[in-house]
Amino acid sequence: MKTINHYIQRSAFERRGEVFNLPGASAKSELVTHVIDDNNYSSVFEKDRFLINIIEGQSKKVQIVVPKFAEGKNGHISYSISEKINLPVHIANGVLFVGAIDREAMADSIVNLTITASDTEKPARNSTTVVTIRVKDINDNPPIFSNSRYSIVLGAFISPGGVVGKISATDKDATSPNNYVHYFSHDPQFKISDEGEIVFMGSGILQKDDHMQFNITATDGGKPPLSATAKVVINEHRGKTNGVQNEVTTQISSNDTVEKSEIKWLNAGMSGYTYEIIKATVNGFEDQKVMEWLKIDKKTGRIETLKRIDPVKVKTIKVYISMRKGKREVPVELIINVTDADEITSSYMKSAVPRNFTTPEPGTIAAEVGAQPTEGVRPEIRVKPIFKNSSVFTTFINEDSILGTVLSLPYPLATNSDDGHIGGLLYSMTENEPYFKIDEKNSTIRLIAPLDFKTQKMHFLNIKCVDNNGELPYHESFASVVVNVINAKNNYPVISNTDLLHLNVGEDAKPETVITIFKVSDADGFEKTQLDVNSSMFKVDESFKLLVATSLKGYAGQRLCSTVTARNKQDRVATSPYCVTVYPAKNTHHNPLVISPKQNSIHYFDENIVYDELLKFTVLEEYESSKVTFRLNEMFKKDWQLFSIDKNNGSLKSKQPFDFEKKTVHEIKILTCQADNCSSTHLFISVNDRNDNCPMFPKQDVRLTVLENEKGKRQVGRIPAALDSDFHSDNTKVCYTTDTLIFFFSDPTLPILFTNSSFDREHKKQHQITINAYDCNLSCRDPHQPMNGTIVALIDVIDVNDNFPKFTKKSYASTVVQGQAMAGSHILTVQATDLDDELNGLAYSLRGFTFTLSESPISVDQSTGEVIANELLKESSYYFTVIVVDSAGHEDTASVMVSVVTYAQQTELVFDAPFELIMKNEKNISE
Repeated sequence: MKTINHYIQRSAFERRGEVFNLPGASAKSELVTHVIDDNNYSSVFEKDRFLINIIEGQSKKVQIVVPKFAEGKNGHISYSISEKINLPVHIANGVLFVGAIDREAMADSIVNLTITASDTEKPARNSTTVVTIRVKDINDNPPIFSNSRYSIVLGAFISPGGVVGKISATDKDATSPNNYVHYFSHDPQFKISDEGEIVFMGSGILQKDDHMQFNITATDGGKPPLSATAKVVINEHRGKTNGVQNEVTTQISSNDTVEKSEIKWLNAGMSGYTYEIIKATVNGFEDQKVMEWLKIDKKTGRIETLKRIDPVKVKTIKVYISMRKGKREVPVELIINVTDADEITSSYMKSAVPRNFTTPEPGTIAAEVGAQPTEGVRPEIRVKPIFKNSSVFTTFINEDSILGTVLSLPYPLATNSDDGHIGGLLYSMTENEPYFKIDEKNSTIRLIAPLDFKTQKMHFLNIKCVDNNGELPYHESFASVVVNVINAKNNYPVISNTDLLHLNVGEDAKPETVITIFKVSDADGFEKTQLDVNSSMFKVDESFKLLVATSLKGYAGQRLCSTVTARNKQDRVATSPYCVTVYPAKNTHHNPLVISPKQNSIHYFDENIVYDELLKFTVLEEYESSKVTFRLNEMFKKDWQLFSIDKNNGSLKSKQPFDFEKKTVHEIKILTCQADNCSSTHLFISVNDRNDNCPMFPKQDVRLTVLENEKGKRQVGRIPAALDSDFHSDNTKVCYTTDTLIFFFSDPTLPILFTNSSFDREHKKQHQITINAYDCNLSCRDPHQPMNGTIVALIDVIDVNDNFPKFTKKSYASTVVQGQAMAGSHILTVQATDLDDELNGLAYSLRGFTFTLSESPISVDQSTGEVIANELLKESSYYFTVIVVDSAGHEDTASVMVSVVTYAQQTELVFDAPFELIMKNEKNISE
C-alpha cells in the first residue's frame, strides 16, 4: 500500500527502529524522510465571481486575494486579464484597478473579465475567476446639433401645420433618458416635433418670400438636463442688410438641383458690384471638379447649378467669391449646406402626417388637400414588375470606394409593361442596410458607409419593387443582390495589448529582464512586422519582448512613457503608447511612492466652477496598510493658499473657484509622508478660460458730429472700443448696436457708427443715443456685471449756411428836426436775424442814393445796422434801401423813409400831467 505525502501538510517524517538478535542483543537507528515540493496545488480564488458596480467617470479599486497554499519559490503569484479590452483596467498584486470609464465608448453597460492567477515557476498551475464590471451611465454629454445654423429657403407658401424644414440633434450618452432629445422653439409661430421637423403653427399663411430667424434649443432628459442652441434662418437672402457680408450661409435641396437651379444667397444683386468665383471646395473632391458644378452671373451674382449634386457625397460646399466695385474688392466665403429633399420638404409637397411633439400642441394640424382620383372605375393593373437577371444580381466593389459610389448593375433593375400612373415603380430594401441605400425612383444603389474587407467580405441586399407608384392596390416583386467586397490590402498592423499603460519593473531589474510581450497582428497577412519602442531605457527583441536595456537605478517612482511603433512590409504603421512604472528596489526605500498624480503633471480645470474634488492621491499598495498622511508644501510662491488637501485620504480641493483672468497656472507641491519620511509631488493646475467676462466700455460718454443736409449712408465716427477681459479670441468677439434706427453699425463687430438720415440743425442741434456692446455669441455670463456694456453718445449737428437773413421789418420810417440832424446824429437802427450761426455777424449796407459812398448824407454801420447822418440834413425827406448780407452771400432788403421837419411844421404840446404819466403813455401820445 502506497501513501502519497503532501509537502504542504507535513515537510518531514521520522521513523525509529530497533534490531534484535539472540540472546537479547540489539541496535537502534533513526530515519528522517523529507518530502520535496512538487507544485501540485493550484492557487484558488476566494470567489468564483466578483461584481463591481461603478459610476461612469469614477475609478475604483477592488482587492481579489488568492490564499497561498504553496511555500518557497512556488508561492509567488502573478495575475493577468484574459480578454483584450480597451478599458482602463489592470491588476497587480491581487488588486484590480478600474479607472475612469467612458460609458459611451462601451457597446454594453456590462463587461465580463476573466482573471487568472498563476504560479511563476514551471510547471505553472493556475485558477480563474470572473469579474463583472457594471458601468452606470451619467448625463455627461449635451445634445449636439448637426449644424449650429440652419438656413432654409422656402419654395412655396406654407399653411399652418406645414413643415418648413428639418433639424437634427444627437446626444452621445449611452442610455435613456440621458440621450433622449426633445426640441423647443423660441418663436411661438413654430414648433419642433420629436423627429426634428420645423412645423409652422402661426396664423395665416407663411409667405414664400418672408424672412425671419429664431433660435431652437435641444434638451436631453438627464438630471440635471443639458441643452444646446442653434439658429434657424428662413429665406436668408431676403433679409435686410446695410452692406456686404463676408461670411454667408445658405442651403440648397439637392433633389432639385438640375441645370440652372438657383442657389439664393445674401449678397446677390448688390448695385455696382461684379462677381467672380475664385475657388470652390468639397471634402473628398478636387477643387477643379467642384468648380464645374456651379456658375455665377458676373453682373447679378446669381449662382446656378450645372448638374445635380448628390447629398450622400456632398454635405457642404465652400465657395470663395470676389466682389468688386471700382478699385474695391470684398472677399466673401459662401457656405452652401446641401440637404436631401426627402428629409426637408415643405408641406405643399407631401401630405400632412401625425407628428410627435414633446408637449401637447393646441389646435389641429391642417392636412394638405391633394389631387383626388377621378370617380369611376379604377384602371386595372395588368402585370407585376419583373426584375432583370431572373431577380438575382451579383456585383463587385472595392473596399476603399468613396461614399456615394454606385454599384455596377443593369439599371433600372425592374421593368413594367403597364403605362401611366399604374406603371410607376418604387424600390426599397426589405431590411435595414447600413452600408447601401437604394433610390426609390430609379433603383440606383449607392454606398453610404465605409467598407471593411476583413469585417465583412460579402453583403446580401434584398430589394422590393412595387407598381402603381406604391399606392394600394399594387403588385410587388423581390430580388436579391450579392455585393462582393474586393480587398484593398489597406489594413494596418494592430497592437492588441490592453495593459501597456500599466507596465511595471523593479529599480534593481537587470538588463534583458522581460517586462511584457507585445501582441501584434496584421489582417492582410503581411509578415515580418518590425517594432520600435523609441526609448533608450528599453528595447524589443525579434519575438516582440519588451526588455530592460540599461540600469534603472535612480528611476524609482518614475513613470517612463514612450510609443511603440509597428511597421509592416507595406510601410503601414500602427502606434500605441506604453508606460513603465519603476518601483523601488526591495528594502532600499523608505519614502512613500506616489502612483498618481504623476510628478510634474499638468491638470486642467475650468474657471468659475465649484469642484467637489480636484485630484485624489494614491500611493503604492504596500503603504496602504500603514499610516500615510498628506499636506501642502508651503512654498515661497503663495499658490498653495488657494488649495486644501485631506490629511488622511489625499483628496485635493480648491478653496474657491479659479479665475483665469487673475491667474492661469497654479504651482503647488504635495508632501506624502509616512512618519518622518516624505515624498514631494510637484503639480501644475492649469485654468481653462471660459466666457465669463462681458464687454465693458472704458469711458461713459463720447461726442461725435454730423453735417446737416447730407444724404445717403456715411460714417459718423469711431466710438471707443469695448473691452472684454476674456483671453481666448472666441470669447472676446464684441458686437455693437444702438437704441435708435437713425444711427447704426454697418458691421456689428466694428465700433464705427454710420447713418443714412439727413439732419436739420435748425430743427435739432444735438442727438443723444445709447450704444450697447454685447458678446457676439450671446454666451458671456458675468455674475458681477451686466451682460451688455453701455455708453452715451452725443452727436452734434454741424451748421451749414442754408438760411437767408431777414429784417425785422420790411420798411422803416424816422423823423428828424431840421437843424438838429447833423453829422454823426443817430437816425434809427435797422435789425435783421439769421437762423444760421453767423460767426462774423451780418453786414449792412445802403442802396438807392444818387450820391457816391463818400458823398452820401446818410450811412449805415456795417456791423450794427445803425443809420447815421453824415452831414446836416437839408432835404425834406430821404428814401433809400438797406441791405443785409450773411457770410454765404444770402441777402434781404428793407426800405427806409427819413423825414426832415422844419420848426414851422412843429407843434408844441403842453401836457398838464405828472412826468411819470407822460412817460408811461409816450407811445400813445406819439401816435
